[in-house]
Amino acid sequence: QLEKAESLLFDQHYRDAKNRISENVSQCSAALIETTRSAQQERAQRLSSLIRREALLILVMLVLVFALVFLTSLLIIRPIRRYVASVIAGEAMPEEGAHELRFLSRNYNEIRRQNQLHREQLSYDATHDTLTGLLNRSVFEKLRSRCEEHGNAMLLLDVDHFKQINDGYGHDIGDRALERVAELLRTNFRAEDYVCRIGGDEFAVIMVHAGSNLRGLVEEKIRRLNSILAEGGDGLPPMSLSVGVAFCDRENATEDIFKDADTALYRVKEAGRCGVDFY
Repeated sequence: QLEKAESLLFDQHYRDAKNRISENVSQCSAALIETTRSAQQERAQRLSSLIRREALLILVMLVLVFALVFLTSLLIIRPIRRYVASVIAGEAMPEEGAHELRFLSRNYNEIRRQNQLHREQLSYDATHDTLTGLLNRSVFEKLRSRCEEHGNAMLLLDVDHFKQINDGYGHDIGDRALERVAELLRTNFRAEDYVCRIGGDEFAVIMVHAGSNLRGLVEEKIRRLNSILAEGGDGLPPMSLSVGVAFCDRENATEDIFKDADTALYRVKEAGRCGVDFY
């Protein structure tokens, strides 16, 4: 039995079978290893592809985020900062940025323009006579207080017998007469001179930088004005002006140039009106 067992274990047939089995096991192991390696490589390639796609998506997302931040800054943040700066500076808003912000700036600028027009109108109404458009009494009082500081001259003018014009022709004609006088004063004196209506039919002119050397010029202006007014026309009756003048360099001046001009005006009225006198 021992011999039989040894013959079975060590004979050539057994060894050949054992070798075939070992070769098959080796081939199976190699095949299994190769299959496993191929599967691992395939999974590694898939994983690498997924990682690349994820990196690309992350890059695209970052680009989109930066683009969104840039557009937000360009279309919203920077325009809003400029809007705030414009409001603080009291200026019109620039029309820039997103559509909604442009709409906002246009409406703000329009409201600002309307408010500015209203302020200008209020300022004009506060400083100008409603009927004639000349400077009013409140402006004249401010100018009067510093009339002589810069070597100015003051003219006080009254429309002669204006009450008779109002009573005889009506208030409409009286208003038109005042408008006519105001227009003549505005066009016959210099642009830098201050022409004011200080009462019903009372006017005043402050001539800038005017000394007594301009006496002849003033006389000529008043003569021309009275000549034009005496012709009447356009439904207006003949009119005339009485004018008192006080220059900054007048002799025997009092402390108030207005009173001196009024004194000269009183002398014109005492002498029969329609003329000019100088203090």
